[in-house]
Amino acid sequence: MISDDKIFDFIATRANQTSNDTEVGLKLFVPMYSAILGGSIWLSDRLGNSTPHKFVYLSNALVLLLTFVCIYIVIDNLRAWWGYRIQIAEITKDSKHSISQPRWDSAIIELVLCLGMLGAGGMYVWFNPFSVAIACAPK
Repeated sequence: MISDDKIFDFIATRANQTSNDTEVGLKLFVPMYSAILGGSIWLSDRLGNSTPHKFVYLSNALVLLLTFVCIYIVIDNLRAWWGYRIQIAEITKDSKHSISQPRWDSAIIELVLCLGMLGAGGMYVWFNPFSVAIACAPK
């Protein structure tokens, strides 16, 4: 039989891991977004007015896919952490060192991260370097 201490240790470790895994979404988003943005700027500068319109759609799709995958990673880790935190609160409810149930203000950082990634993705689509190069190309 597994002791209550072992169960608590496992759940606490998993809760801590899911909290740390939230950074994975941000650590994936920032370099990949920077690479797509930098590559788009470099390539649109090199191609000038001969930029294919397909590049606009392809780069928009890549950025939007990246954005939604990273947001999903952050939200899924928050959901998992929330569940583990509820279990920890249930296990420790009769202890003199009880842990409280999760509250929405615990998720502010994750929500701000998601809004920031969504904003960056939207700004890329709005100011796509390929569409700017096409619009500013001499006719």
